Amino acid sequence: MAHNSIIKKIFLLCAGLILIRHFCLTQTDGFSLSKIHSDLSFHEEWKTSGDLGTICDQPFHYLGHGAQVFAFVSEDQTAILKFYRHHRTKHPLQCLAFVFPRISRTLEKRKLKRVKDFSSYKIAYDHLPEETGLLYVHLNKTAHLKKKVELYDKIGVRLFVDLDKVEFLLQKKANLVYSTLEEWIERGDFQSAEKGLTNLVQLLRVRHDKGIFDKDPDLKTNFGFIGDQAIQFDIGRFKQESSQNDSDSLIRITDRLCVWLDEKAPQLAEHLRREVR
Repeated sequence: MAHNSIIKKIFLLCAGLILIRHFCLTQTDGFSLSKIHSDLSFHEEWKTSGDLGTICDQPFHYLGHGAQVFAFVSEDQTAILKFYRHHRTKHPLQCLAFVFPRISRTLEKRKLKRVKDFSSYKIAYDHLPEETGLLYVHLNKTAHLKKKVELYDKIGVRLFVDLDKVEFLLQKKANLVYSTLEEWIERGDFQSAEKGLTNLVQLLRVRHDKGIFDKDPDLKTNFGFIGDQAIQFDIGRFKQESSQNDSDSLIRITDRLCVWLDEKAPQLAEHLRREVR
């Protein structure tokens, strides 16, 4: 009986710890400092230059995460600081990779994904800084920044991150394309809407002219406006190619937006169609 009681207590303790861990992950949206640090060595092909400036002198507050990064917004709401989610390149049983080839293959696949992501960030910073709103890209650990940024996680816990020791992106904050257009339409500000759409098409043309494409050109989730200037803030899938394929055509990329505008403001839909011709 005593033996069964001990087993029951151990089971309840383990269950409690699992529930506590799940609760903490839910409350923090899975963010922790360990997840944005890595043991990556220096890569010459990821070397970047530029000036970090003073934007990171202010606090940043947790905004959310995507498949690649955790994002924090500056207190003045003008910039986004993105930290790479390095934990996604790992495996809970990676210590057994030498025994199980499947685990080893999974780890290699995830590391290759990180290489592709970093290469995409480098392409954006080198060739499309204005079109992506990029202010600074840090893909190698350094010693010259000498800056610790103040962060607040989802539940308001204050943290500090040494920017020399992590990989990150600093980007201008943009408002989503669809919601911004809807605001302009509701205000009857069709002049701003037309200018914004013209700038959006111009951004897509610049990408094309520079031979830069991506597999996920979703205007609804990956593009935004800063004023009436369009930017692509999701920069994780860029590739440089010699020619454009059908999936990258202006008509295909803007088709859903045109259909949406047909219902909201037909004159803007027609304006957009004229721009992409």
